[in-house]
Amino acid sequence: MTQQSQIQTKSVSTISLKRLLKQTHKILGIVFCIPIVIIGVTGAALSYSNELSRLELNYLEKNKSGEVLSVERTLQRFLEQRPNAKLHVLGYDGENEPLGIRASFDKEKADPSDIYTLYKGTLGFYSVSRYDGEILPAFSDRLFRAITLLHVSLDYSTEDRGEIGEEVVAISTLVIVLLSIMGLYFYIPMLKRNFSRNMKIDLKSKGHAFWYKLHSVTGVYTFAFVLLMSLSGLYFTYDWVRTLFHGLIGYESEPYEIVERVERIPKPFDFDETVKAFQIAIDNMPKGNNFLFWIPDKMNEPYSAAYKKRDYNGYGGADNINIDMQNNAIKYNSYSDEPIKEKILSSISQLHYGTFFGEIGKALWCVSSLSMALFGVSGIMMFYRRNKKTARAPQ
Repeated sequence: MTQQSQIQTKSVSTISLKRLLKQTHKILGIVFCIPIVIIGVTGAALSYSNELSRLELNYLEKNKSGEVLSVERTLQRFLEQRPNAKLHVLGYDGENEPLGIRASFDKEKADPSDIYTLYKGTLGFYSVSRYDGEILPAFSDRLFRAITLLHVSLDYSTEDRGEIGEEVVAISTLVIVLLSIMGLYFYIPMLKRNFSRNMKIDLKSKGHAFWYKLHSVTGVYTFAFVLLMSLSGLYFTYDWVRTLFHGLIGYESEPYEIVERVERIPKPFDFDETVKAFQIAIDNMPKGNNFLFWIPDKMNEPYSAAYKKRDYNGYGGADNINIDMQNNAIKYNSYSDEPIKEKILSSISQLHYGTFFGEIGKALWCVSSLSMALFGVSGIMMFYRRNKKTARAPQ
């Protein structure tokens, strides 16, 4: 075979591969368009859920004044309204701010009509006023719970866990990664030809040309952010992703069998002890922070609180405190003292929410999440416009 023939064969193979990838890109985009749009829009909304919820809670309490109830009295008032509740997590946002409460209910005592609960009334989320102890009718709480369910399982229903939807979301996230990489690969020749021109959206263009430029340019600008939020999301979805990542950083978790051998005796809820431990958490809270407070349901487990900045989204990356009331021992753990591997793992959640880069990062993540919805819409419009143009072409 001559050198010219080899070049021609290689060129044909490259064209065939690129055509195959483009067809794959188009088919995946069409099939997963709706899940990708839902994931993008809900992810953007969740970026500022804390701020929006706080605005509504402040509005609901704008006319309330007087002496602030103690934590003890606030919890007593809540339990008077929900006597069957089992307290698990308390959220503290400041002395004058409503107290967040996460509680569970036994199936036989659960109330499916309780609008503040999920899964047929067995899991409840409440915001309780510190002025009168009343459960606040916060619409944002219910709205963001529905948005969260949509984001993780494509199902806003509060009846049952949408396991099928969760798998669709996981697969859609993998598809987003593939589409992003393929899309950048297709657009690189355009950037090489005229970088400055092809990094701008031509608002004067119409039809397929407009949607193509909008789709591609937006993809280039948000490529890194979309990739980070997608890959970090996969970490929380698939065991094999976690195992792979742990292997890359040399992280070894405690074997499951060892954990199971530890005797776990149920611990009855102790109201007075919980109040005392909660006050200790308040006394040790760093300035400018709030915290989530976990109530143990097993013996030999301490109460614990995780401190974080007021509008921080995600898990990890915060100081925490363990409060052992049985042995009268307190252990404060500073995030700055954590091993580097633990910091890397905790940063994954921060990367998913964008809070790793502060408020600027959160804003960029919000816009990038919306861009995923834009990819779905613009991709469908490109498909529609091209097919419409083909149908009009003379036979």
